[in-house]
Amino acid sequence: MPIVYLKVPLIICGMLCPSDRSYIMVSDNMNDLVLSLVGESVPRIGYESREEYHVLPEEFYYMSYGSNLCMDRFMCYVAGGKPERSSRTYLGCRDVTPPRESFGVVFEGSIYYANNAPQWGGGGFLFADFDYPKLSLGRVHLVTREQFTDIVSQECGFEAGGVDVDFGKILSVGHVVDKGLLYGHTVYVGTLNHLPVISFTTGFSQRDVVDGQAPFRLNKPSDAYDNVVRKGLVETFGLNDEQLDSYMYDTLGYL
Repeated sequence: MPIVYLKVPLIICGMLCPSDRSYIMVSDNMNDLVLSLVGESVPRIGYESREEYHVLPEEFYYMSYGSNLCMDRFMCYVAGGKPERSSRTYLGCRDVTPPRESFGVVFEGSIYYANNAPQWGGGGFLFADFDYPKLSLGRVHLVTREQFTDIVSQECGFEAGGVDVDFGKILSVGHVVDKGLLYGHTVYVGTLNHLPVISFTTGFSQRDVVDGQAPFRLNKPSDAYDNVVRKGLVETFGLNDEQLDSYMYDTLGYL
């Protein structure tokens, strides 16, 4: 059966999805490739799993899909340090406690390489479009609200606590956008174990980037960045070289 998508406004759990680019999937199979790589046992996250919260949780699952798939690299944001083959040193979070849980997930959305990362020797790095009808691989890290704030602050080029994250609005509306920040789109991706899964990406959609409506373009990653993403995928999902290549080659901007 072919995969068919209808582009319509979508409301789930009383919330409008993050943009008018929302999709309903008619086919049960969004992406044969990803499911063939990891199987059906890996948790799958999408807007339909979102729950309502009347009390703001103390902990969240932060979902990564790029270099933070690699635990050593992610811990540089938490405890401080310089990632392998990167030129940037991070100061870390105010609370350097490692995540209590960390595991692989499949999420609904597309990833693509764009912009330019001088700390990785140039080349593009990964963004996600959570409204795009595709499946991608991610990793969730169970962190506190303060740690998430410190992680996204460092991702945006600030010290810990430099970015104000409105968790209440993220959970009630579904997302918050600030196009002035590198990772200015914080998204309530779904729910796992009755805790919110949140992630961040650029405030511009994949379509904006492809159509030249964003201030940056698609860009192939450097060898250094490619290496840490591959390392994270192996660590998280146990992929072999052939599987890694299949996943990478299917990612927009990689080639």
